[in-house]
Amino acid sequence: EQMLVHRSQKRLQIIDELAFYHCPLDYIIIPKSVKTIGKGAFNYGNIFCEAESKLEGWDENFYSDNAKVYYKGQWDYDNNGNPYVIDNNLNTSF
Repeated sequence: EQMLVHRSQKRLQIIDELAFYHCPLDYIIIPKSVKTIGKGAFNYGNIFCEAESKLEGWDENFYSDNAKVYYKGQWDYDNNGNPYVIDNNLNTSF
């Protein structure tokens, strides 16, 4: 399992264009401190954002169709500190 940017990294502010485009991540957690995300920064995996919605400084196309984005309220941490999607019918841990 490959993950990047865990919640302990709260000082990260910028993720550049195409920064992780070629990284086949299972998931990434983007802390609330990230104010800028460049175009095509992510191409794979599940993107768990601590923000409630896309921030103004995040490019409209910061992820590709190969990735899935979840904002605060759509996901949470399980007892082991791993993110999971909140769904009334199914909880999927990563």
